[in-house]
Amino acid sequence: MYGLLLFTVSAMAQSRATCPNCNGEGKFTEECITCHGKGYVPCMFCDYTGKRTVTCSTCSGSGQQSKTVKETCTTCKGNGRVNRVQYKPCHCRGGKRPTTDRNGNTVYITCSHCKGLGKLPEYVTETCPSCSGSRYVGSHTEYSTCSSCSGNGQKTTTCNYCSGNGAMACKRCTGYGYVTKNCESCHGRGYVYARD
Repeated sequence: MYGLLLFTVSAMAQSRATCPNCNGEGKFTEECITCHGKGYVPCMFCDYTGKRTVTCSTCSGSGQQSKTVKETCTTCKGNGRVNRVQYKPCHCRGGKRPTTDRNGNTVYITCSHCKGLGKLPEYVTETCPSCSGSRYVGSHTEYSTCSSCSGNGQKTTTCNYCSGNGAMACKRCTGYGYVTKNCESCHGRGYVYARD
């Protein structure tokens, strides 16, 4: 009972006083230890350069581009169809045409239609037998220097993490350069208890 009475008297003898550590503000501002007051930090991906060297996605780093080239059928020259010659018998039936001379004798002269061959050529258009009408008989791969990276296999591009700035806003101070902390003496109240 006597101890409790002393505690009550002691508590009543205290009064509020302005915190000397923060001058009553309850908070104080200090330089950010991450960016040292700059508000920004170097981009960890490009280290202030704003550029990044990456493997060329067009050629996968090989420096060459490849393309498949179809080989045109030489039989039909890429038409898919060819003209074939077939023969039909000539009306002279043997290359000689019978006629009568002035004396009434039968003589045979060379046929002017078939030139004595006994058959006449006839052209028929049909599907090319070499390519089956597809116009191509195969393909091959051609290589050339990659136009995207000029054969280097790598490309220098703008850093997409910092948008080419080379630095990013400090996450600790959100770009301000300073951080606000509660006063450790008054725990953010701005005052402390002092004995009278």
